[in-house]
Amino acid sequence: MEEKTFKERVAEFWSRFVAEEANLRKTMDEKKGTPEILKPFQELLPIAFNNPYYNVGVNTDGRYELILTPEGDPMTYYMTWYWLQQVPESLAEHWNFFASKPAASNAANFGIQMHGTNINVTDLMLYAEKDSDRHVIDIEIYAPKLASLADNQKYSLFFILLDMNISELYTMNYIGDIDFLEEPKTDGDELLLTELKTYIEKFMEEEGLQISDDPHQGFSVYELQIEEPQILREDIYIGNTANTRWINDYYNGDSKSVDSADANGVVWGFLFYDNTELEQDELINFRSAIEEAYEKLFEEDLIGMHVGSATGGSYSYLDFVIFDIHAFLAASSEIAEKYKLKDCGFSTFKKEGDVIGFTE
Repeated sequence: MEEKTFKERVAEFWSRFVAEEANLRKTMDEKKGTPEILKPFQELLPIAFNNPYYNVGVNTDGRYELILTPEGDPMTYYMTWYWLQQVPESLAEHWNFFASKPAASNAANFGIQMHGTNINVTDLMLYAEKDSDRHVIDIEIYAPKLASLADNQKYSLFFILLDMNISELYTMNYIGDIDFLEEPKTDGDELLLTELKTYIEKFMEEEGLQISDDPHQGFSVYELQIEEPQILREDIYIGNTANTRWINDYYNGDSKSVDSADANGVVWGFLFYDNTELEQDELINFRSAIEEAYEKLFEEDLIGMHVGSATGGSYSYLDFVIFDIHAFLAASSEIAEKYKLKDCGFSTFKKEGDVIGFTE
């Protein structure tokens, strides 16, 4: 694990930023429109993030802006979202901060020239299909101007326009499958890219769901076949998660995202405890009581976030993204003792990950 927790790194970043922000504004005024405007941020942001992606600038209201982007990665968004929650109030006078790319105010008039192609939003016709099971919009695109481009060029160009029109967060949370068409369709909901944001918001309202920047605003249920009843997470038959990405990565043995987070001081992991002495009808209620204890803990001090739970034949599980692993482990030990959890411990979110035991 990284020596400094992410909580410590972010606190150090904001302390430095507050001390230097007047000079940052001066540099942004004097070096506007030149690469020099980025230099101080190239030195500051790595205090908190190993590989930050960001934009800086001054908006039409004269406010200074620092925009981080998770590059469409939901696991990285937990880090940029946490960073945003820690902004000191003293910076509100001059600055706007973002945890992901916002929609551009002038997106309707914006065009892109890339890969030998000049295209704007009016050159794209979208066909949208609502997916109520996943609460996302699937999109098919008819764009003759992009027909000659390779697939990766088509998609990279489209995602730039998509983020500019609906925001990176909307793209991450509410856009499902994306495909290009060779011919226009005669059915489906036809709309321009400039109409998509409103279309999404109407769909969410129809579904009774709220638009939110919370990275774990909705949970999906998953079911698994029990493989090895005595092996951690191989005994799970049902669970819920804020994002299926890390569940799939875990069972596929892919730890790249978890390792990348760990290098930044963020720990993805899960609490486990023996549930064999609980009656079937007690399993959920007992786990819910433990979840509530963590939610109360995180309300007092945002050292982590609960991102899923699961029930197995031998163990029950609570999944977390953790910004201060030391405080989390200390609190978890107390929770394990309070609820008299048997064979309870914590594991990092990867197969054969580090395991720390709390009870026998």
